[in-house]
Order: sequence, then structure tokens, then C-alpha cells
Amino acid sequence: QQGADLVWGEEIIAQRLAGCVREENVALGTVDFWTGDHKRNLVLRTNRELERGRLVCQLGVASAEHALAAAKVVEADVDQIDINMGCPKKFSVQGGMGAALLKNQEAAVEIVRTLAQNLSIPVSAKIRLLETQEKTVAFAKAMEEAGAACLTLHMRRPYDREGEPAKWDTLKPIVDALSIPVLANGDMYTAADFATIHRKSGCAGVLVARPALWNASIFRLAPYWRALVNGTASAGAQGGEM
Repeated sequence: QQGADLVWGEEIIAQRLAGCVREENVALGTVDFWTGDHKRNLVLRTNRELERGRLVCQLGVASAEHALAAAKVVEADVDQIDINMGCPKKFSVQGGMGAALLKNQEAAVEIVRTLAQNLSIPVSAKIRLLETQEKTVAFAKAMEEAGAACLTLHMRRPYDREGEPAKWDTLKPIVDALSIPVLANGDMYTAADFATIHRKSGCAGVLVARPALWNASIFRLAPYWRALVNGTASAGAQGGEM
């Protein structure tokens, strides 16, 4: 509604989603996915009228088998499957998910390849920086070769503290090395930020998390951002800051 081109849902653990039951909610006009146990917890709710063509289902997963089982449950009701390979939280890493996949490239490749070969919708991955620029580029290229339709780079390492500045200068080598779209993530709060990272790196777009939670109207800045990128924004235009 605010103007985002794509919308990522919160990370859902694949095994949980795989066991869900799909129900059409006529009263709300949504498609709901409930756990199949007696607790009947709501795991995912989609509104295809509003979200069609834009909704990305983000999975936390450690194996291709679990990833495919979960993706098949929602394949008809979302527009893309994204594999979270950047979460540094203890729960994710201990389970072989999130940032643990950065150290297990074989598993990461198998997950992406299996989904790309067996789904009718695109698959993507969100990663963080590895120990060196060369390792990050190699991992990103492996994701592309496995079939990823796009890649998001969170420009911090898994062990970086939340308050540490994102390393914007690390993005361009990734963009230059890949032929698929690369999205930037990390410390972008204004339309001016969006335009700056695009000019510096040539990235295809930006993915924002905390800024969107603080102010969902940030996506209304998209036309101004594009004008800045194209050099057509007027000097007196408002919208560079939230």
C-alpha cells in the first residue's frame, strides 16, 4: 500500500511451515496457514489481492529436503522463496540455519538448487559478508550458479555488533561479479541513502528492515529515490529525509 516493490515476510522455520494446513479465510479475504496440531497457531497469512506479485516468503532452513517441503506448502500463495543465510542468532546458527550456511556452502548451494529446480516461483538468498571480500564474492557466485534469481547482501559480518556501521564499500564487487540483481541492506534510512548506495555500487535496489518498522511510509520515497538516481530530482524537492 505504501509503495514497496517487494515485501519480505518474517523468517519462518521451514519444518514448522511444512506441517501447516492451508485455509481460505472468507471473512478476511486471506489465505491462512495454521499449524496442524491441536494448538492451531497462525504461521502465515497472505492477502493476494494486496500482495500478489510482491510477497516473498523467507525461510530459516538447514537442508534442501526441509526447504522444499515448506516451499511446496505456500508455492501457490507467495511470489518468491527467500533463504535466510544471514541471521546470526544462536537459535538459527545452532540449528544449521541462517549465518551457519555461510560456513556450509555445500548445504547452501543444495538448498537453492533444489528449490530452483522444483518450484514454479523464483528463489533467492540473503547473505552477510564473509571473512574476506574474495570469499563473499565466491559464495555469492555459487548462489547464482545454483539458480538464485536475486541476492541480498547485508553489509555486515555475522559477528559485527548491531550498531556497527554497514560496510557500503563491500557491495560493488558483488554487484560486478554477478549477472543477477543484487539488493543492498544495511543503514539506509532516507531516499538520499538509497540513491547514494545505488550510485556507489550499481545495485538493483535496497532492502530495508528497521526503517520500515519505524516508518512504513518510507516506501513513498521510491519515486524521489528514482529521481535522485536519474538526476531529475529538483533541488527543492522534499522527501530525502523521513
